[in-house]
Amino acid sequence: MRAKKPNLFIRGTTWWVRFRDHRGRRIRKSTSQRDRTLAEQAARQLIDEHFAAATRLPSATLELLLAQWLANVERRGKAEATLDFYVAKVRHLVRVFGADFDVNAFTLADTEGYIDHRATEGAGLPTSAKELGALRTALRYGKKHRLYRGDPADVIPDDIKGAYVARDRALSRAEYPALYFALPAERREYLVAFVSLGVRDGELERIEPEDVRETCVHVRGTKGRGDRADRFITLRPEIAEILQRRLESTEHGQPLFPRWQNIRRDLRAACARARIAPVSPNDLRRTFATWLAEAGVPEPVVVSLMGHASSTMVKRVYTRIGAEAQAKAIAALAPLPAVPLVVPDSVRFGGLGGRSGQSPIARNAQNSVPRVGIEPTTRGFSVLCSTN
Repeated sequence: MRAKKPNLFIRGTTWWVRFRDHRGRRIRKSTSQRDRTLAEQAARQLIDEHFAAATRLPSATLELLLAQWLANVERRGKAEATLDFYVAKVRHLVRVFGADFDVNAFTLADTEGYIDHRATEGAGLPTSAKELGALRTALRYGKKHRLYRGDPADVIPDDIKGAYVARDRALSRAEYPALYFALPAERREYLVAFVSLGVRDGELERIEPEDVRETCVHVRGTKGRGDRADRFITLRPEIAEILQRRLESTEHGQPLFPRWQNIRRDLRAACARARIAPVSPNDLRRTFATWLAEAGVPEPVVVSLMGHASSTMVKRVYTRIGAEAQAKAIAALAPLPAVPLVVPDSVRFGGLGGRSGQSPIARNAQNSVPRVGIEPTTRGFSVLCSTN
């Protein structure tokens, strides 16, 4: 079929073209040609360019794309922990690429360059792969909303990943007292809670007065409704006394353990003072599981207490583990390592940066040694434990 000739008209000695665009508006443009044949060729090119520009996707900056994607993640009701995970990854992307980076200019070379750059900062391939995975998801979102016109798989292949090496750091029973003394006094009860309940840091700050029962505490999951992380943990004496004391000073609906700001930084500093390898909040949670395993508690019971569920078959096993089995698991644990009457030399003389001299934390520790274990034993509470 022969293409329709452009609608030309002449003004003075120059040919012009008139047409209607995709919105029905009347458009007139000069071809800048005096010869009609050349004017027809120029007119077709002008019409094609006009319609191409009209349908071209708007340019989007990396900051705009990521902001809109994160807003959508929050809008869909994702767990706070999931949103925090994405925000942490996004910060590195914006820092390395720049907030004003045009997402439609992404190339595979940019992806490879990002991995190399993060490697110079000490980030392994699994870490940078997770960050690029967040970017890939954001680009897919942008494509649906006409902010990105490329194919995310062309610039961030799905096979970019590294061999994940799981951490196995957990406190030994000898390290526990050293870390306890090295922490500020107001943070020591958090340490007891982590190793006594096996909670995530987000779960600890969700515990409120109404969650505490006579012999157990309700730990609310952080991954949404119906998640297996929602569980009841039997109380050992050390944590029971702490909860009782905090119940007396905490209003209804308020957290018993308010959020510990800069928890990872503070733990690293305390470990340096105690002269032990660094630990994270998840390492303290792993300590709980490690000590259960050392006490001979069956693995399915440990996983149930930790709030894990990794496969359909294992989930069916977890559902058969009731409150009685969990209570026996907690009872199997030996008391927390007793804090010595004498402050360890690693805390007394260690100091940060190798400075000698007893630290204020060590001096205070001598005056704050509990009578029995980490905390005195509890007389119990008045509300019965129920998982219903």
